[in-house]
Amino acid sequence: MYVPKDKKKFGKIGEDIAASYLTKQGYEMLERNYRCGLGEVDIICRAPGGELVFAEVKARMYDRFGTGIEAVGIAKQQRIIRASMKYISENNIADSDIRYDVISVNLGGNNSIDHIVNAFTPN
Repeated sequence: MYVPKDKKKFGKIGEDIAASYLTKQGYEMLERNYRCGLGEVDIICRAPGGELVFAEVKARMYDRFGTGIEAVGIAKQQRIIRASMKYISENNIADSDIRYDVISVNLGGNNSIDHIVNAFTPN
């Protein structure tokens, strides 16, 4: 697989793989790369069970500097949560169960996907 050195292109490949994976699992894609002044969310989708899912995607070649999941620290979680609340408000979404997932896409060697459901929760 061709892997670009450009970080944005590399990240987009990871997001495309994650979106394809989720779609195959029965998720309905609602939005990709949602941005607002409060933060951004890589993927917003509906899970087969109906939950509104805000997913952060981390693409890595190798885990030698930590996994993609380890790269989603507290500050990043807070930005995702703030952006998700803005999205919910803008779209008048009420009474919907929500969750925050992290999807780590390893593009080096084994091309694996690690999907952590409910990776974090708002405080």
